[in-house]
Amino acid sequence: MSSLATRPIGLNTRPRYATASPKLHTRACASSRTDALRVLLEGPNILKAPCCFDGLSARLIEEAGFEVSFMSGFCVSAARLASPDAGLISYAEMLDTGRLIHESTTTLPIIGDGDTGYGNAMNVKRTVRGYAAAGLAGILIEDQEWPKRCGHMGVRQVVPRHEAVARVRAAADARDEGADILILARTDARQAVSLEEALWRAAAFADAGADILFIDALTSVDDMTAFTSAGGSAATKPKMANMLEGGQGPFSAEHAGVNQRDVVEADAILPGPQPFPKQDSAGRRSSSGSRPPVQPDSTSWQDPAFRRCRVLRFKVTDSRTQSVKLETTFPAGFLDNIPAFIPAIAGIDLDKLVKSARPDQLGGQSIADFTNDGDRVQIFLQ
Repeated sequence: MSSLATRPIGLNTRPRYATASPKLHTRACASSRTDALRVLLEGPNILKAPCCFDGLSARLIEEAGFEVSFMSGFCVSAARLASPDAGLISYAEMLDTGRLIHESTTTLPIIGDGDTGYGNAMNVKRTVRGYAAAGLAGILIEDQEWPKRCGHMGVRQVVPRHEAVARVRAAADARDEGADILILARTDARQAVSLEEALWRAAAFADAGADILFIDALTSVDDMTAFTSAGGSAATKPKMANMLEGGQGPFSAEHAGVNQRDVVEADAILPGPQPFPKQDSAGRRSSSGSRPPVQPDSTSWQDPAFRRCRVLRFKVTDSRTQSVKLETTFPAGFLDNIPAFIPAIAGIDLDKLVKSARPDQLGGQSIADFTNDGDRVQIFLQ
């Protein structure tokens, strides 16, 4: 999953929450989408940035009134390859997706996931120029080794300091040489090494010319406060937070000094249902009249296909500290690759769990609850 950011705010600042507003769209028309993103990052509010992965998802995000979106490598890999975010998606595929997303939206600034830059410093510069030419307003460059892994997929390795800084400097050089794009520099050193190393790298990335800073896998408000309180060049840089369901909410994040984050649980902030327009987002005429919703009958639960249309929710909790390390959902009909995302469930027969689930377990009661390497793992069927 991926992310976005904004400038830090003081703890005494009265919180003002970002709301979906059409004002951005009139503002953005006067300049480029990159300029629109710059204006947004100068504000004090949390910017909610749902992830997109194709033209339709980006258009729906724009039509819902969000002010910015993130083209997630996690999501693009899943949508295009039905595979995990483990370095399988290529630069060409990401670039093609970014171009289609830009063409499918009107004024929405998009930040594209550039992963590691797909090679050495020269590859990074080419990636930055390509994303800018495709119309993206920002690009994320990270310091993982290649092939990289999604930030929520367990153990990661980062390149040495000098190589990490060289990537960011190459990206900034491409921007300074004419690419109209903002550089979002990400470090995975918090999980791979330590918080101290992550803070050092964030400061070094700021010195190297990054526009936005992101430390992935911050595990507490104290971590986030340490990040947003950083001095030097990092002090004035926008900060990004990327949180899963079960993590800190916008209110807590804003008081920790962050005012932009990716939104995984977008249904919590989307506006309520609206009347269907005469023409839908894909340009197709909507059918007239309304149809009653299909209700499952008493035998539906016996149908395996019915159970596979549900959603599995996974929750991993540190048994010692009781802190939630991971909480996410997957469609129950797509089980094969889930252990690659959640190593703690390796060896568990998920298909058997789904097939043997009882109706009374739907929603609240876990269908599996066990301990793995000091972590409590719970699986729910929703």
